[in-house]
Amino acid sequence: MKGITVSGDGAYAEFQPGLTSGELLRALWAQGKETVTGSCLCAGIMGIMLGGGHGYLQGLYGFPTDQILEMRVVLANGTLAVASAEENEDLFWGLRGAGHNFGIVTLTRYKVYPSGPKWSQARLVFPGSHLEQIFTLSNDYLSIDSHPAGLILWYVFSRRPDLAQEPVIVMDLIYRGDLAELENLSSRFIALGALEVSMYTEIEYPDLYKLNTIDETSVVCKKGAYRHLFRSYLKRHSPEALRAVYNIFSNVITRTPVWTYYNESYAADILSATQDMKRIIVESSGEGQQNSYVNYAVGDETLAEIYGSAPWRVEKLKRLKSQYDPQGKFNFYLPLA
Repeated sequence: MKGITVSGDGAYAEFQPGLTSGELLRALWAQGKETVTGSCLCAGIMGIMLGGGHGYLQGLYGFPTDQILEMRVVLANGTLAVASAEENEDLFWGLRGAGHNFGIVTLTRYKVYPSGPKWSQARLVFPGSHLEQIFTLSNDYLSIDSHPAGLILWYVFSRRPDLAQEPVIVMDLIYRGDLAELENLSSRFIALGALEVSMYTEIEYPDLYKLNTIDETSVVCKKGAYRHLFRSYLKRHSPEALRAVYNIFSNVITRTPVWTYYNESYAADILSATQDMKRIIVESSGEGQQNSYVNYAVGDETLAEIYGSAPWRVEKLKRLKSQYDPQGKFNFYLPLA
């Protein structure tokens, strides 16, 4: 079920649930369109949307789930329902973020946009000793005034033995715009003293994924690999907490040389380290709970940490669950009951 059609006025597309994020992106791009897809091209677009989703274009258009105009859903009782802002509004609300709980989506109507301008990217590699400077400066970019909608800041702790003995911090500034604008946005970071600076420009939107090794050919999409993802939303970076996370990473990486791995014997060490990292990050937020991401939740979170801390959210979702799936037929992932 991989059909896709674009409306005559070009405002939306209708597609079936079997598409991956990459298949949707390329099908639209071939017709001069783009939309918010996931951050990894091999993942199914339906699961991404039902759990909220994240992607390169979210700063411009919102999350993947914000693009949904209508869904056709087979419910637990076998009937077909249409959910939109005008029909079955409560079900429509629940599907966009907790959608795994309510049925099987067979068709989605989704906002699309004209293909945008080309992208530029700066990749900066810093020694670990620069961590506090990097994230203190990054906090300055968290305000709306200094963070354009088309700018993405991405950080990775990694090994680069050709540059440094200790793990390095790879920072990517990904920008929908020309290189001169990006050079201005990245100049304060470059001034900190990077070990390596690489600039890329005139990048077509689909090519961003290959450049950042999250397309179908990348290691994150290879079958049979273990990769543990934990997400916690923060309002600001804590350099102190990130220093503690970096130290854990530095320690583990000497014993377990990879974070995406095929040898199951690495699992216990990596899982333990990752849980410690998550605990440190959550404690640093000062909010008393982890604010998780539905599609990366691992099951040890409370419903409030997954679906929203305001009590009315979980209460409303539970009412919808009892209405549309009273027997729990769709309880295979983060069930509400």
